[in-house]
Amino acid sequence: MDTQDGVSPRQIAGHLKRDDEPNIRTALAAMQKRGVTERVPEVKPQRWRLAPPYRSIA
Repeated sequence: MDTQDGVSPRQIAGHLKRDDEPNIRTALAAMQKRGVTERVPEVKPQRWRLAPPYRSIA
């Protein structure tokens, strides 16, 4: 999630070895409300990334 391109909820679920992608989406949305994550605009399927203050500077 620490990239400009972000990752899909499915990729996150796979990395965490979980099969509850809907819960991952819910968690990402909750973190978005707190300013931690953001949804990458105009990309399908949806992708998420860390909000700018939390991304590493490369």
